[in-house]
Amino acid sequence: MLLRRVIQHVKTQNWTAVALDFIIVVVGVFIGIQVANWNDARADNSRIERRLENLADDLRADIVEIEYIAKTAAWRSSAVVEVLGRSGHQQAQQYETPNGTVIEPLPVPDYEAKLPTSAQNAMTWLSTLDGNRGAYEALVSTGDLHVMENVDLARRIQNYYARADEVYDQDRAHQDGRDLVTNSLHRNGIGILSNVTMDEIVLKVRGDLQLAADLSTLHALDDQQRVNMRELSDEANALISLIEGAK
Repeated sequence: MLLRRVIQHVKTQNWTAVALDFIIVVVGVFIGIQVANWNDARADNSRIERRLENLADDLRADIVEIEYIAKTAAWRSSAVVEVLGRSGHQQAQQYETPNGTVIEPLPVPDYEAKLPTSAQNAMTWLSTLDGNRGAYEALVSTGDLHVMENVDLARRIQNYYARADEVYDQDRAHQDGRDLVTNSLHRNGIGILSNVTMDEIVLKVRGDLQLAADLSTLHALDDQQRVNMRELSDEANALISLIEGAK
């Protein structure tokens, strides 16, 4: 109908009416495009919001995993420190980094075990970070992470998972340190399920400098893992708060 009206106005050379019809068409197209864009933006925001809710769930799962890793590391450290202390191989109370920073190791809880033969198990029980990355990988693969309106939140999400990757790599080195201890214990005839008491392990460490050195290295790695877990847990909790505040 509009087209017929425009043709009629052209035939009668009613240029004012033609101009008005043209304006109506342009405005109609513009409004249609804006409505479509608005609907697309709403759909994008709704999808991103769901992905962020899934991300928060992944972060909560990470925190549970991190707490278990930190608990395991503290238990392992307590056994290692107990063995080293009783065998006469005390750990340094401070150490220095290349930039001159002096660091004190984290406090270690007293070693406790329900079984008298748990020490060798405690010293080699290692948990490492796997993480829950499904929601993050969906954000990245779909490009949603890069179109988020909250740029600071997007950056914090990237930083968290970059840090998690660093921790993952450090945990691989930690496994190497644990394997050295395991090999040294095996060399002394001690396996995970060996019926060996703490006193017997202490005697072995007193006569085996390699085993003592491996345990000392493991304790340093344990200390680093506990720091990593604390920092990562803090960042995960902060991210959850940001996501919930962005709703």
